[in-house]
Amino acid sequence: MDKDEMSSTTDSEKEEWGDVLPGPEKISDSETSDSETSNSKSSDPSSENEESACGENGIVALTFATHGGRDDRFCRMLESAMRSNIPLEILGWGDEWKGLWQKLEGSLNRLKSLPSECIVMFTDGFDIIFTSSLEDIKEKFLKHNSTFLSSAECGCWPRILRGRAACYDEYPKAPTLYRYLNSGSWLGRAGHALKLMEKMVAIALSKEDNSDVNDQDLLSDMYVDGTYNITLDHHATIFQSLHSTDPPDLEYCHTYADHMSFNQELGLWENTYTKTQPSVFHFNGGGKKHHLQFEAKLSYTKDRSNRGKPEVRKEISELYDQKLRVKNSWKTFRDICPGYLEKVS
Repeated sequence: MDKDEMSSTTDSEKEEWGDVLPGPEKISDSETSDSETSNSKSSDPSSENEESACGENGIVALTFATHGGRDDRFCRMLESAMRSNIPLEILGWGDEWKGLWQKLEGSLNRLKSLPSECIVMFTDGFDIIFTSSLEDIKEKFLKHNSTFLSSAECGCWPRILRGRAACYDEYPKAPTLYRYLNSGSWLGRAGHALKLMEKMVAIALSKEDNSDVNDQDLLSDMYVDGTYNITLDHHATIFQSLHSTDPPDLEYCHTYADHMSFNQELGLWENTYTKTQPSVFHFNGGGKKHHLQFEAKLSYTKDRSNRGKPEVRKEISELYDQKLRVKNSWKTFRDICPGYLEKVS
């Protein structure tokens, strides 16, 4: 993230949390009826029957962004979600930016409306690529037998600012190099996640100045303290963080260079270190420089050089017409990312 995009955080935080930026004037919400996810891609309330409160497959996918950012990374994330059959819901759209605690509050408010056993996935918005369907992600999550599963990474931000002991000695051991919690991606049961969000929002709002509250710091403390039954995806079965680390601060861990390999036959990225095929890739911190190189391997990017073909033009039109839930209203991909598919390379 550029230095001028989040002046209230340190450079490391800017890299970590992506472009969750102050947005334009507040966008009004128009109430519409609930709707089902289409059998092809994202939700379209105009053509579907009423869906359950927990989504068509018993899982809801959330992200947070006050607006689309200063580059096309947010739109790239949305495109990958739609192409992976993930009906992503955007929280916070059009709100005035006040701090990282807003994504906690946005998640909290949405969780209050969901059944306690509903499975909820949250991801950051500006440095994510999805490569699996929401149904596949749900199946993987159920195998973890967890009520709250967070992404794991090699980095120990921002806890490392407290000194080496805070990461090396106090942090629970792990079976892989992905020892440390990353709050940019998580899955959990709505009722359990609600309790975590309530606690973190309460802490954030209790501070006289909450503009620099870091949700990863809060959630990491809960994990280290052993409260709220938080587990980490140490083997990157679902969540893959791409940040790298080096001694002396932390162990050597170059995730993209040493752990990632593209399986040409399957058309999927694999982690050869953990022998898994992650579903949600997070280009946090230094991993951001690998974002576009990683995406370029995915099959749908090959169409970007063939926009003149009728079938590609048809696909672009269909993508633009797909609708996503934005707060309590619905917006097409064209409304959210106008002109993106014609320009992206």
